[in-house]
Formats: sequence, C-alpha cells, structure tokens
Amino acid sequence: MEDTLISFETAKLAKEKEFLEISNYPLWFHSNGVEASDFEDLWNVKKSEYFKHECILRPTQSLLQKWLREVHNIYVESYHDLTSDGTKIQFYTSWGFLQQKDKNGNRNVNGWYDEYNDWKTYEEALEFGLQEGLKLLSDEFY
Repeated sequence: MEDTLISFETAKLAKEKEFLEISNYPLWFHSNGVEASDFEDLWNVKKSEYFKHECILRPTQSLLQKWLREVHNIYVESYHDLTSDGTKIQFYTSWGFLQQKDKNGNRNVNGWYDEYNDWKTYEEALEFGLQEGLKLLSDEFY
C-alpha cells in the first residue's frame, strides 16, 4: 500500500506557504498542472514550455501532515464513523493549532475546526484538512 500524493491544488498552496521538504516520491507538477515523475520528464515536455513554468513539489499527504505538525504546530487528521443506522462510513477531518502552554503554564487552543462532507475516502477528507491547515498559516491568530 502506498501513501497518497497531494493534489495539484494542495501542492500550489503548500508552495505558497514555503513547503520545501524533500519527498521520497520524486514527483513534481509543472506549475500548469502537468504531472512529471522527474526533471527529465519535465524537460521533455517542451523546452520552451519548460522555462515558462516552475516546478512544484508533490509530497505525500503524510509528509505534508507531519510538516504542518512539527514545523507549524498545526494538527490535521481525518477519521471515520458509521452512520446512525450502521450502513455507511462517514469521513470527517479536523484541523487546528495544537494546544500550547502560555507563559503561566495554562494550555490554550488557538482555533480548532471539524468538518464532515460526503467524502468517499479517508484520503479525500485528509486532503481537505491539509488545505485548511495550510490556510491557517496566514490567519490573524498565527
């Protein structure tokens, strides 16, 4: 089983937020959305086209999730539950700042969000949470 790679939209947002981690998955996007597995693929697209667009790193969801948690103290998770009749799985995602101690040693939460949507998979829910977690990097309370 392989870890899921982030989408082009999430990759663009991560780049805006200065995500620069090295991924075990050397996959990149042309900034026009064309996927490439390495620089040679990018080079072969068209040399004139190549120089018009930047490359955007495409890490795994778990690597981006770890970066948000360890570098920016932002927690992102997805989870599931059964519907009340027990016939279907519902997927949820949560994101927000991890609790921190203030100068008096009290724990506080600087924003926490939880959402349910009709996501079909855990990974779809996590992708949404990752995008929302990245958006927190520009919020007023960060």
